[in-house]
Amino acid sequence: MKNYVLITGASSGLGTDFARRYAQEGRNLILVARRGDRLEALKAEIIAHYDVEIDIFQADLSDELERIRVIDACLGRVDILVNNAGFGIGGSYEDSPYPKVQKMIDVNIAALSEFCHAFIPGMKENRHGTIINIASMAGFIAGPYMAAYYASKAYVLSLSEALHEECLPFGVHVTAVCPGPTLTEFFQHTGSKPAAAQNVFLMMSDDVVRLALRDAKRNKTIAVSGFRNKVLHVFMTLVGRRIARKSVARIQGSRE
Repeated sequence: MKNYVLITGASSGLGTDFARRYAQEGRNLILVARRGDRLEALKAEIIAHYDVEIDIFQADLSDELERIRVIDACLGRVDILVNNAGFGIGGSYEDSPYPKVQKMIDVNIAALSEFCHAFIPGMKENRHGTIINIASMAGFIAGPYMAAYYASKAYVLSLSEALHEECLPFGVHVTAVCPGPTLTEFFQHTGSKPAAAQNVFLMMSDDVVRLALRDAKRNKTIAVSGFRNKVLHVFMTLVGRRIARKSVARIQGSRE
């Protein structure tokens, strides 16, 4: 049976660039996202340039039945999993409609967890596989005015670190990718734009993906994207959680 790279959130941003990069390597793709028209367009673009097979699944990963449908169709075929689907919500926690918060938790946490849980056994059995979970610089610190989003990325980071250790003896590599602000549709979904203090860290989506693939191939547990974000990570560690948290509150609060 042929092996595939399964990419969630493949209709834009990082997901689209992961698909293009893996197609350049000649890898077959399974692309999952809500927007089927964009998946069809991406499939047509890729097969026009590369000799790869592509399956697409239009699915809302906040829906458990949709997640199960995709998993059942893909079991036994996936040797690389890219859990990229996710979105954020800006504003004070209590001001965010809770159904939207729950939907974000279902996508950012439940879908990623369920896909890892479903595909790890086959990878372990084959003693080969790679999982790339898109976390965030937000995963290292609490985030006032995007509280639930930051918390969801802390979960992704912690889970990925633990799975890295559990899976490594079986030849399966798990990497948490931690980008900072990235030029994607993310800020459109949050209903905001990068704060002035964040612009200095802004990266292009393809650069984040290029570095992520490099670090995953090196079997890094945590892959912080880009030199400036690495410096920021060290700074946040040195100043401590209280000061870092208050700095985030000022930056995020300035967009309120």
